[in-house]
Amino acid sequence: MLTDHGNVGLFFLISAATFLCFGFFVKKLVDTTGSRNRVLICAFGLAVQAIGFILIGPAPMLAMNKTVWLSIAAVVLMGFGFAFSFIPTFALLFDIALPGTRTNSTAGGVERVTYATSIAVIWFVTFSIG
Repeated sequence: MLTDHGNVGLFFLISAATFLCFGFFVKKLVDTTGSRNRVLICAFGLAVQAIGFILIGPAPMLAMNKTVWLSIAAVVLMGFGFAFSFIPTFALLFDIALPGTRTNSTAGGVERVTYATSIAVIWFVTFSIG
């Protein structure tokens, strides 16, 4: 089943779908927390991703059989962890570049949108390039 290249691509689409489903929840969570809690949210997401990466193999130390359902669970964990580890980073970068503008209603306008767009473009291009 998972030996065909097209099926492998569809299999990892599960991770993207999980990211999409949990992304909205994580965004709401990030907007209601402070910077220190955003770092904890990122750490939680990275830990969940690590568990997913260990299970997708599975790691030899676990002595588990490779099954499709274990792989699906691992990919779901990877997408869930990616949502929790990636989304808070943009808010942290925004807080560093423009301190106080998230809660200050008088600072903003076109200048704030321009900076936010620039930060988003730089972050996503850097992330895409690797």
